[in-house]
Amino acid sequence: MSRRRALIDRFYATAHWPLRKQLAVAGVAVVSVAAIVGATIRQDHPTTRPLSAPSTSAPTAGSETSASAEEPATSNDLAPGSTSTPLPASTSSTSTLPMKSPTAAVEALAVLAQIPIEREHRGGYERDLFAVWSDLDDDGCDTRSEVLFEESLTFAQVDTIGCQPVAGDWLSSYDGILVLDASQIDIDHVVALKEAWDSGAWAWQPDRRIAYANDVSDARTLAAVTAESNRSKGDADPSNWLPADDYICQYLSNWVAIKARWSLSMDESEHGRVRNLLRGDCAGTLIEPWSPAP
Repeated sequence: MSRRRALIDRFYATAHWPLRKQLAVAGVAVVSVAAIVGATIRQDHPTTRPLSAPSTSAPTAGSETSASAEEPATSNDLAPGSTSTPLPASTSSTSTLPMKSPTAAVEALAVLAQIPIEREHRGGYERDLFAVWSDLDDDGCDTRSEVLFEESLTFAQVDTIGCQPVAGDWLSSYDGILVLDASQIDIDHVVALKEAWDSGAWAWQPDRRIAYANDVSDARTLAAVTAESNRSKGDADPSNWLPADDYICQYLSNWVAIKARWSLSMDESEHGRVRNLLRGDCAGTLIEPWSPAP
């Protein structure tokens, strides 16, 4: 019995043991490789996927970003000394519904808060699309003449033929200059035609653009001013141009009223500058009710 045990012990002590050990190790290796291959297959071909798992991938170069990621207005867009944070840009399209007129005078800031903030539309503007200085009521006087008649401090003198004022007394609100010669007066669209186009008029029907350009139903839309001040202003909004200091607050009131009445938007710099002025030097500025736009 002891001999048999000795033979068994010798057997496991010989070269057969390393072979068995190698076979065992090989078996473990095969199992390990199979497990790794199986895991790889499951990763490349998942059988289930969470239905609502949020994406965590970063945007690729050139991909579109959301409207809320637009850059805010810079400090140059704000009134000097202001620390107000610009409001984020609206992501909605320009409203085609007219803003309801207040029933009584209301603070300009309250009206401004209802005007959408949007990027300006670029391209496509042509002055001819607005048919400037038409005679919409067929009374023989075009829009320019009607504004000159309306804004002259005294009864305007008219040429012998047609309906053209040649002399009167016009106080240019932009620079405070009194003008007697009609040829030195420009009729300015307070919210310039191009500004209106970029702010929503690009989507209007032709008859609405013509009505805007020749609107004499609200005295805020058109202004008889010196040619010099009108050309200095150009098509700028209040972030780039303002009239004489003593008229700034009234000008802003008119600007906001026109934008609201005609359902026009503002861009961030324009809205930020107007807001800061209405909170600062022009605090308490009111806007009178308006009639529906033509």
